[in-house]
Amino acid sequence: SSRVLWTLAVTQLQFMSAHLHPMLNVAIKAARAAGAIINRAALDVESVRVAAKQTNDFVTEVDKAAEEIIIETLLEAYPDHGIWAEESGRREGTGAGKRHMWRP
Repeated sequence: SSRVLWTLAVTQLQFMSAHLHPMLNVAIKAARAAGAIINRAALDVESVRVAAKQTNDFVTEVDKAAEEIIIETLLEAYPDHGIWAEESGRREGTGAGKRHMWRP
């Protein structure tokens, strides 16, 4: 049945997550938090504010909020790592060359 398949899938994901590298688990946590922000905004797209950065290059408040939660989650786990982000730019870390880069 679909309930059995769903239970097996969830169990498999929990097993996989428990055996992943800690950095990957933090990245997944950050992505899920950002995804929740994006999904909530998708429920009311008409109210999302958009700003032009350059010609044909736009940013929304949702982009900024998703990026911020990603940064917070990563720095909470790894405060000495650097961050290179599309909207907020670079934040050099004090760690041994560890850097997180993304474009939400």
